[in-house]
Amino acid sequence: DRRGPGGAGPRERARTTVILSGIHPLEWIGVETHLALLERLAAEDLGGRSIFAVPIVNPDGLLRVEMNLRVGRRRYVRGNARGVDLNRNFDAGWYERGLVQRLVGLVSSPGSRPASEPEVEAIAHALSSRRIDRALSLHSAGGAVLYPPAHSLWPVADAAEHRAFALRVARAADRRPYRAMSYVRFAWGIRKAGLEIDWLHDRHGALSLLVECSRGELGLRPSRLVEPFAWFNPRKPDDAAPQLVEAVLPFVRGARA
Repeated sequence: DRRGPGGAGPRERARTTVILSGIHPLEWIGVETHLALLERLAAEDLGGRSIFAVPIVNPDGLLRVEMNLRVGRRRYVRGNARGVDLNRNFDAGWYERGLVQRLVGLVSSPGSRPASEPEVEAIAHALSSRRIDRALSLHSAGGAVLYPPAHSLWPVADAAEHRAFALRVARAADRRPYRAMSYVRFAWGIRKAGLEIDWLHDRHGALSLLVECSRGELGLRPSRLVEPFAWFNPRKPDDAAPQLVEAVLPFVRGARA
């Protein structure tokens, strides 16, 4: 948590940017981008803005992925220690289901109730008294910049402002621009309940972006095709992270679209 020297008043009421990553433990490039972004922010004058950063939201899942990689086990790991997808556990349309989900069921566990998982509960508690106006969540690897809603088919009231920021980040993210759209469009109209960007927008009023960092680099090598870790991550973080940091920096600092 860092503020620039020009801030005044209690820390909790400073304008806050929330940055999350490592929600899904296979998405290593999101964590690498987050750490590079924090290093960049440490050298910035934030003008009184507070940064609330959680680079690894799902530490138990990350440890499981690390152990699998060390012993050569090829496992798809998305949830926490209890198998709950933390990005379906936030209190934003929790457990709402569209027609497709009603027909085929939920792909991942949303938990027993909103914020049932300690990781999500801790974030909700830590943010409860903060004045949040920007939120950035770093995932991988769809080459897209997404914004609310995810749990509803109806656009949010400030969709135009979200789209303007998403387009700005998408154009700067890579030589071949990322896509920019609402999450529900990215998910082919399938409603996704309990996402962090919906919660940060609905509960705190924050402009919220979710960046699917990089596009993955599977290639034709069989070893990468059968390795879930490779599905989500480029071979080298320098292939994506530095340019992504520069792309999201103005948004994180509170610039206007």
